[in-house]
Amino acid sequence: MNQIHRCCRNSFFIIIFCLVANLLTITSVLAQDIVGEDVDEIISLLNQQQYSTDYFQEKLLPRLASIDNDNQKINLLIQSCVYSMFADQYSEVKICSQRLSILAEQIKNKSAKNIAAIYLIVGEVNLQDSSDVAHKKLSTLYPTLISKHAKIHYDIALAMTAIREDFPILENQILRNSLQKIIGQSNYSFEEFAMLWALSAISKDANEYVNLTLRLLRSSNKHNYVINKASFLYNLQWHLTGVNEIIIANRVANELLKLAKEETDESSKVLLLLAYLDNKARLKENVPTETISYIKSVTTDDEFWQAWLNTVLSFYYATEQNEQMSRYYFDVAKHYFDAQPDLATPDEFIEIESILAFNSKDYSKAKALQDKFWWKKYLTIKTNQQNNIIDVRNTLKKVIDEEQKSRIVVEQLLLKSEQASITLATVLFIIFILVIFQYKMYLKLKHEVETRVKAEVGLREAKSLAIEAKIDAEKATMKAEKANQAKSEFLSNMSHEIRTPMNGVLGSLQVLKQENLSDSSKELVDIGIISSKNLITIINDILDLSKIQSNNISLESLPTNIGELFKSIILELSFLAEQQGITLIFTIEEDLCTYWLTDPIRLRQIIVNLISNALKFTPKGEVSITLMEKDEKVVFEVKDTGIGLSPAQIKKLFIRYEQADTSTTRNYGGTGLGLSIAKQLTNLMGGDINVISEENVGSIFSVVLPLKKTTLKSHSKLALKKTQAPQAQGFDILLAEDNKINQKVFNAVIRPTKANIRIANDGIEAIAEIGKLIPDLIFMDIQMPNMDGVEACKAIKKSNPNIPIIALTANVMAHDIKKYRQAGFDDCLGKPIDVQEIYTLLQKFLTSAQTNKASDIDN
Repeated sequence: MNQIHRCCRNSFFIIIFCLVANLLTITSVLAQDIVGEDVDEIISLLNQQQYSTDYFQEKLLPRLASIDNDNQKINLLIQSCVYSMFADQYSEVKICSQRLSILAEQIKNKSAKNIAAIYLIVGEVNLQDSSDVAHKKLSTLYPTLISKHAKIHYDIALAMTAIREDFPILENQILRNSLQKIIGQSNYSFEEFAMLWALSAISKDANEYVNLTLRLLRSSNKHNYVINKASFLYNLQWHLTGVNEIIIANRVANELLKLAKEETDESSKVLLLLAYLDNKARLKENVPTETISYIKSVTTDDEFWQAWLNTVLSFYYATEQNEQMSRYYFDVAKHYFDAQPDLATPDEFIEIESILAFNSKDYSKAKALQDKFWWKKYLTIKTNQQNNIIDVRNTLKKVIDEEQKSRIVVEQLLLKSEQASITLATVLFIIFILVIFQYKMYLKLKHEVETRVKAEVGLREAKSLAIEAKIDAEKATMKAEKANQAKSEFLSNMSHEIRTPMNGVLGSLQVLKQENLSDSSKELVDIGIISSKNLITIINDILDLSKIQSNNISLESLPTNIGELFKSIILELSFLAEQQGITLIFTIEEDLCTYWLTDPIRLRQIIVNLISNALKFTPKGEVSITLMEKDEKVVFEVKDTGIGLSPAQIKKLFIRYEQADTSTTRNYGGTGLGLSIAKQLTNLMGGDINVISEENVGSIFSVVLPLKKTTLKSHSKLALKKTQAPQAQGFDILLAEDNKINQKVFNAVIRPTKANIRIANDGIEAIAEIGKLIPDLIFMDIQMPNMDGVEACKAIKKSNPNIPIIALTANVMAHDIKKYRQAGFDDCLGKPIDVQEIYTLLQKFLTSAQTNKASDIDN
């Protein structure tokens, strides 16, 4: 019987032992103990540190000037960037990265230049910025990184910019992958050290943090890398406090107090003290009165850290149920943070109010405030796990004590051992199932993390390709813009170079026409004038084509007498029709509205091109033009009895540089631009051109324009009538023109007016002539040596703002005219000059001058 009892008793102890072992295994999976020896080694290694961040900034960095080896300088600057980033000293990161960039450029070190670009982005981050700011910029930079060294620092910087995110799992895994690749490589000892630092900084698990910190400090002491002892002790006590490792956390807190008393920097002293006090408050341990007095006596000029110390003092007094002192320090700290719009309100404020509400038994308010803690879920999980471990240990201890004290009770329980064994086996089986389930969940999470890492790598590669494509597209766009600009400049220069000699030709012909010539000579002069104007029309077509192609043409909306516009064009082209023996007929509806809003210059261009085209391709017969109004729209038709067009030819009619067939150019001439420009201008006005044609019968071109009627009257100079030379005897005119031929032509044009004319060869001479005698009117060429027309106009208008100045220029594009108006010119004449336009302007300013003189006499 005793043997049976002994056997049962042994079985019971075996089952108890298995239960204890399994429970310890399960709880160790949930939350492993912090090994006290590891923490002791961390404190020991921290005390062995020979260097500090202050030593690095004050003594090592100034050695840069005395180091001859550029690679040593680069390594020292890279280390400075990393240390400053870990200390949140972003201004120092920026300065060091700029120095690194300059040195890398000098020695052509592309890898160092990439690293400098990474930390320059980090250096431009503010503490108040969200992590997205630097994250997005770094992601854009990644495709340009060429070296493994630079990509390692990219991973470090990316992880550190994500510290303020709740759980940067992806950055953590990326850093781990990079760390595995470089462990043990002598070339990357500092990078291994920095990665361990970054991993410990973003770690949310206390055991992991202790392990990483231990590895980090071993590497630091081995290679003499600098660390911040205060920072590591602060983070260590935070992790230990979060998992209720009370004894070890107290040991670290005492080290913090000891280090604070030795610290000379006020801000660092405050940081250490608030970490110590936060630890004591969270573990609800009393602080000696002399220590509290010492903490309250410490002050700093840095208002930010002083406010944080006041916040922690308020938290400590709240846990001590001293509401008066807690409220006092709470109000002082809150006053500072409320005055800083860029700083977020600390979460500790919510925690303090929650504790005060709990102390005053306002439990509903306390619970509502507790639910706002961003870290509540994380800390609650850790705290519950540790509480479960402690409960299990205490229970097991009680069981063992009871077994040792009460052998009699155990003997009685042996009778029910079989049933207890079955129950315990069932419990163990359930626990085993739970372990398997947790393991599967772990494998699933691991798979998801690996999938996200792969997706991130693929996304980076896709972004790299997208950025390269964008760069290629931008280069192509810039190349096209440069080509378009070069073309525009070429056409503008060609226009100027052609218009300048044409000014002499057309001006001379117009002056010669006013002389007493025989009929045959007058006919030749008229032919020369028409030919010159046709050449100018071709130049204008080429310029307009360039503007349309570059989408750089704009339309005006001016009140225009369309009937008078048509009449002036018919009058101009009637001579050409007479030369060809063609009858030119114009019909206008009686009820047509007089004034319409349109761009008179572009409308004139459309009409001239269509009528000129009809005259060109009509060997005999007539060309009739009909102007009418249909459905509130302006409609005009140009009908001819010319050679006509086939359906195939009509399809190519409005294509640039195309004509009906190759023989057309030989028989009738032309550039093939007129109808194309007319079509595009009509479309820009919202209208359309339709063609009906039959070979050897003729063609009808119909134009429909959706213009708006207006009651305003036109002030356009398009319908200039033949004006006789005004009598301007005693009227003083100053001509500023450097071209001798243009001087003679202009002199010949003005001579019939009997006005007094003076000539200046450039802007400087023009200003000098005004100093001698103020003229009544100035004609000013734009392009002149020494001082051009624009500068001369500005100088003259500054001292004599009432003198009218008319620009003479071969640059007649819209933006040129606008520039001259802004410079102060009262009007503008394009080269080659038109005698009728000169006489019209002369009559206008002559009348104005006479009116002003009469007004002065009356006064």
